[in-house]
Amino acid sequence: MTDSIDSNNGWFSSKKKFFSFVAVVDPLRARYLIAHKLASGGFGDVYAGVRKKDGMPVALKVVPKKRMREINTVR
Repeated sequence: MTDSIDSNNGWFSSKKKFFSFVAVVDPLRARYLIAHKLASGGFGDVYAGVRKKDGMPVALKVVPKKRMREINTVR
C-alpha cells in the first residue's frame, strides 16, 4: 500500500482513499449566533447577535487584524 501526504493541502491519501480534514473553529461563531450588520465605521463593523450560553442579545464589534496591528503599533 502506498501512503502519501500532499504538502499543498495536508490531505492524507492511500490506495484505500482515506482522507483527513482539520476542523477550524471560529471562536466568535462558537460562542455567538451572528445576525445582521448594525453599523460600520473606521474601527470595524458591529453586528447584532445572541450569546449561545444564555440567549443574551449582544452587539459584536469585529475589528480586522490589520487594524489591531496598527493600533498596537501606535501605543
